[in-house]
Amino acid sequence: FHEDKTLCDPCVGQRRSTGNLRESSVMMEAQLRRRRSVRDVRLLRLGGFLLASVGSVLGGDVAADSSDHALGSPVAPVTLIEYASKTCDNCLAFHRSVLPQILTKYVETGFVSYRYRDFPLDGTAIKAAVLPHCVARDRYFEAIDEIYRTTAQWIRPKETTKTLTEIGGTLGLDEQSVAACLADEGKQNIVLQSRLDATRDHNVKGTPTFVINGEIIEGILTLKEMTVHLDAALATPRRQQ
Repeated sequence: FHEDKTLCDPCVGQRRSTGNLRESSVMMEAQLRRRRSVRDVRLLRLGGFLLASVGSVLGGDVAADSSDHALGSPVAPVTLIEYASKTCDNCLAFHRSVLPQILTKYVETGFVSYRYRDFPLDGTAIKAAVLPHCVARDRYFEAIDEIYRTTAQWIRPKETTKTLTEIGGTLGLDEQSVAACLADEGKQNIVLQSRLDATRDHNVKGTPTFVINGEIIEGILTLKEMTVHLDAALATPRRQQ
């Protein structure tokens, strides 16, 4: 894995230029807006009683999950947000070698609330990111773990659907449910909206990006570096997210 400080395109392990990232973001935003338009037309065809809800869709963001997917105490003094792509090798390295120890030392002890947010870098990442949104809510992070554990299999285009279907099977979804999930535009829009919100709220440009009590940190962090940031946040008055 590439444990440097660059924001990279993890599919190829090479640095992604700012221009390419901007182009990707614009393309995803256009895709989301196009989906909104098609969906709004479909809703309008169903009858006038839906006009109120259609108006809210036209004027606002796509509805996301009712709350963040988080681990740890909701009143923890420190909030750690990770913006990650499922196809990010640096994200995979973080989840394998750093996050488990952070969860044990800080999250399970009540010091840190950890939130995972999608920032897909490509179409395959979107597809992999959708699946956890279809399993039971209390199995969301189990799905994340399985996806990162099996990256070597589903990252290959011919194996993506097959492997994600197998993962879904271990999490209570049958083959038909997984197929419906991966084709669900509403779930895809949640993932795309997460990326757009990341850019708007924290100027996220690539993955991984971490936000610790409002402090934005770009690039892979070692366990020692993450510990330094978390300890500093615990010793500092909380900043607005």
